[in-house]
Amino acid sequence: MKFDMQIEGLDELTKKIDRMALETQEKIGLALVEAAFRIQREAKSAIARSPADPRTGHSYPGNAPKTQTGVLVNSIYVDVDRTGGQVSGVTVGTDLKYGQYLEFGTKTIKPRPWLVPAFEAMKPKNLEAFKSAMFTLVKDAGRSA
Repeated sequence: MKFDMQIEGLDELTKKIDRMALETQEKIGLALVEAAFRIQREAKSAIARSPADPRTGHSYPGNAPKTQTGVLVNSIYVDVDRTGGQVSGVTVGTDLKYGQYLEFGTKTIKPRPWLVPAFEAMKPKNLEAFKSAMFTLVKDAGRSA
């Protein structure tokens, strides 16, 4: 006994799945870039609004560093990594060595964190943005099915 089966429209379905995968990568990549820029803005804002000790002009330990020259704030960057034209990752940070010293402290300097708190402060907004992007993708996929 022999059974023959044929699937009609398989090529069209495969193309549609490939398009959906590309749209998913694009939406998630965009959400990732937007999240990085939110973290960057929050880090810069935290430094700008950090209270200073009136005696020294420096920030209090545990608070973000206080802007004195603007070098740290101006050095905070967002770097977008791309693979095959798609966003594959982002980095928010600074190349200034003392940015790390301020964030984590040293033997002689107590920490004045600025990047990790910015990440944590933006986490709810960033998670909501990712959820929204995924919801839109699922909703749009349902409409085009």
